[in-house]
Amino acid sequence: MKKRLTSWLLTIIQAVVDLEIAMVAVGAFGGLIAAPFTEIGHAFFDYRSGFGLLIQVLDVVLEVGLLVISLLGTRNLLSNINDGQYFVSQNMLAVWQILWSTLLALVLGGLNTVIYHLLHLRDKLGLLTMSGDDFTNGLGFVTVIFLIYLIFRRGVALQQEADEII
Repeated sequence: MKKRLTSWLLTIIQAVVDLEIAMVAVGAFGGLIAAPFTEIGHAFFDYRSGFGLLIQVLDVVLEVGLLVISLLGTRNLLSNINDGQYFVSQNMLAVWQILWSTLLALVLGGLNTVIYHLLHLRDKLGLLTMSGDDFTNGLGFVTVIFLIYLIFRRGVALQQEADEII
C-alpha cells in the first residue's frame, strides 16, 4: 500500500512538473512575442529605452530557458525514482542539470540586479532582480542541491562497486 501511494504521488508530481514545463515554455515565449504589441507588455517591461528593453527580453529568455532545463532535470529524476531506479548515473546527471541551471539563474539574477541599477531600469514585477533575501534563499537552495548531488554521486559509486562484486 505504501509503495503504491508513493508511486501515485510521484506520478502526480511528475504530471504537475510536465504541466509547468508546458505553461512556462508556451506562456513565456508566446508572451515575449506578443508583449511589445499589447498592454500586458507594459506591465512587465520598462519601455523607456530600446537597449533596456532588449536586455529585459534577453533576461526573460535566459531565465525561462534555465527554468525549463531545471524542470526537465526534475522530471527525469522523478521518472527514474518512480521506476525504482535510485542510484543510477541518470539521476546523478539530472541532479547536476538542476544544480547548474539553478546556479546560473542565481548568478544571472545577481548580475541583473547590478545591471538594472546601473542602467536605471525598473523590474516592474520584481522577477528578474534579487533582494538580499532572494540571494540568501537561492544560495541555500543551491547548497542543498549540491549536497543531494554529492549523495547521488556517492550512491552511484557504491552501486557500481556492489554490482562489480556480484
